Amino acid sequence: MQISTKMNEYVSSPAVNPSYSRMSKVEFPRLDGRDVQGWIYRCEQFFVVDETPLGPRVKIAAIHLEGKALMWHQTHMKAIPIGQWPPWRDYR
Repeated sequence: MQISTKMNEYVSSPAVNPSYSRMSKVEFPRLDGRDVQGWIYRCEQFFVVDETPLGPRVKIAAIHLEGKALMWHQTHMKAIPIGQWPPWRDYR
């Protein structure tokens, strides 16, 4: 028994199956404060592959920061009004 192409599309569609996540298929790069330019490049490649909209990019990147990078992020965000996130082009 074969599953039709339409059925495959239905099963793998994030809109239809909320447990499916494009991000779960590709690991987001982590940053500890070293090789920032390499990390930015890998983030941008991830966003392209994942088709990540502009809005959540900084939020996604922020949860993958560690050590000195996380300390920088926390200090940087204190200068921005609460609840507002900078656009990715400014943040990077």
